[in-house]
Amino acid sequence: MDETTRNQILSIIEDVDDMTIATVREDRYPQATRLSYVNDVFTIYFGTAADSQKARNVSGSNKVYCFVDCDPYGFANIYRTLKVGSGNAAHINRFLCVPDALFLGVTPQDILDFGLDDATHPLTKTDIKRAQDALDNDPFFAAHPKWREAIRQLLDIGVRAEQQALAKWGLNYVIDEYLPRKLADETGFLP
Repeated sequence: MDETTRNQILSIIEDVDDMTIATVREDRYPQATRLSYVNDVFTIYFGTAADSQKARNVSGSNKVYCFVDCDPYGFANIYRTLKVGSGNAAHINRFLCVPDALFLGVTPQDILDFGLDDATHPLTKTDIKRAQDALDNDPFFAAHPKWREAIRQLLDIGVRAEQQALAKWGLNYVIDEYLPRKLADETGFLP
């Protein structure tokens, strides 16, 4: 990680002292809680009572889900970097990446399945270039045919969707409908 990126991340972490942590309850219903935290560089600590719902959720499932936009940046830059690391930080990837992370973000198929076609944006030239680069040059996507299929589908439909597109169905739709439906079938997750 270059010094500028490192400083930007630290600035964000150190400028605020609250975050939202999302976990999954025993009934597979998502729970998001705003809480305070402290940090030691990139290690973040938060407190919760041992008998709290949050503690029960974390002890029941310590899975990391990545919920990002349906666009090439969310796929190839955010999720892929979380999952396998970055070429620029190859010497420290083992400390930063989360190989067991699961993609819970919006997919091209979600645009169709959840009726989001009227809440999308056309792919930009940068989006198309980034998607094509992921297909042509990225070993992660080369190793995962389902991801290649999803990126091709995104290019075919020619649009991207932000997480906020789901709000067209109401402010609680993500928590009440979308996430429970997605979490009910992890076999449908992209790798």
